[in-house]
Amino acid sequence: MMKRPALPVEGIRQAEAAGGWKQTEALLQRRLEADPSDPVALEALGGLYRRLGRPAVAAAAYERLHAAAPDHPTAAYLAAVLQGAPLPVTAPQAASWPAPFVRVTDALPPDDRDRLLALARAHEAAFEPMEVVRADGSGYRWELDPAQRRQVGLIGREEVADLMRPHLLSRLAEVFDRLLMPPFEVGELNVQMALTHDGHFSKAHVDDGGGRYRVSCIYYFHRHPKAFTGGDLLLFDTNLADGRYNPMAFTRLVYEDNTLVLFPCPYFHEVTPVRCSSPHFEDGRFAVAAHVGARSGS
Repeated sequence: MMKRPALPVEGIRQAEAAGGWKQTEALLQRRLEADPSDPVALEALGGLYRRLGRPAVAAAAYERLHAAAPDHPTAAYLAAVLQGAPLPVTAPQAASWPAPFVRVTDALPPDDRDRLLALARAHEAAFEPMEVVRADGSGYRWELDPAQRRQVGLIGREEVADLMRPHLLSRLAEVFDRLLMPPFEVGELNVQMALTHDGHFSKAHVDDGGGRYRVSCIYYFHRHPKAFTGGDLLLFDTNLADGRYNPMAFTRLVYEDNTLVLFPCPYFHEVTPVRCSSPHFEDGRFAVAAHVGARSGS
């Protein structure tokens, strides 16, 4: 019998997102019925739920894994980071490490959230295709690459930066330990608004700008009722030493209105494709992305 070719990584992700994970979950659960402390099954189940964007059940699987295998390098850490609990480590403990993050719901007062949406509507004509950054022999350059990123953005609007700055600075002061980084004095704060509409996406990338930025902050907002699907954030397990990531080991953070996500810039991440049946500008997936750098000497 001819061997069926393996699905590509993107095919596996799409199959899971479309519900194809249920057979895998059932198989793992049957294995755990036979041995509730099976570390292989528990790790696989935690990874499955993490990829699906189900943090609570993923955390429960990792807690069971930690109880069954106390020396597992990431079980206790993942259980904590997925629940927003204090972390049991102060730095990555393995070469490839799951991205730390902080997720804040109801992040802005309703009036400020509505002001952002009003700003987007008022400047619709100013949104333009967003570029990607490339490294070359002389440094970094910006260029359009629709195979890597399809988004439009509102760049350089001080009204957006002024509205977001106090919210971001107050949050940053509280989360350094949960991002596994020492505190630093904030220097550059690059703020821009992005719109991801039908067919838009952003493939795996980092935000550090060659060491220029340390923390990424992404705030989500949209018009109600929600008119799109997709646009989830995938945070990949990353080897910070060699700049590589595992495309099948990631935490999916499902897009949710008025939510702020913070994570270290050197971790690879992507935005899944958006599907929106409405042609209207204001029915898309809005985000404010801020990249935070340290003041010189900090």
